[in-house]
Amino acid sequence: MDNSTRRCVTLCPDNPNHFADWTTNTCVSLCPPTFFADSSIRQCVSTCNQTNKLLAYTPLRICVLTCLNNTYSHNGECISICPNSTAPFYYIDTTTKSCVATCPDYYFRDNYLGRCVTLGGCSNGYYVDYSSRNCVEYCNNTLYTYRDNLTMSCVSHCPYGLFGDYSNLNQKICVV
Repeated sequence: MDNSTRRCVTLCPDNPNHFADWTTNTCVSLCPPTFFADSSIRQCVSTCNQTNKLLAYTPLRICVLTCLNNTYSHNGECISICPNSTAPFYYIDTTTKSCVATCPDYYFRDNYLGRCVTLGGCSNGYYVDYSSRNCVEYCNNTLYTYRDNLTMSCVSHCPYGLFGDYSNLNQKICVV
């Protein structure tokens, strides 16, 4: 029923936006708790249509194509923090606005920030480890053993003009 005209309708009016609430058989502007407004079918739904790649955005109780306001897609919904309590761990991928277990090419997992970062973007002064694709405190990998403070990455050989400092075997560093 369209509440503004008090008539039975097969499709709720879209101006202003109204959605069919099948729990009350009325057209509503805000879907009830645990339901989401799906503008593609003009109905309140318990789950957004995954076939159409719609995501549940809980703060506004609407279905969206792209997550809004610092939220990221995960399992059909928009969340503000990617799950990291049990494996697999997920990281925020700002390029796709989603939670991912594997960061895209040329991005690295920053466990402290819980997000994928580019070269030089690791937090806490950590270094990019190309082999594990993680941000690490020490470059202990057998191939990438030197810390390059210019690029904040672990390297197998120091760049031209820099030399490997072996004074601390656990923390080999490239120096001038």
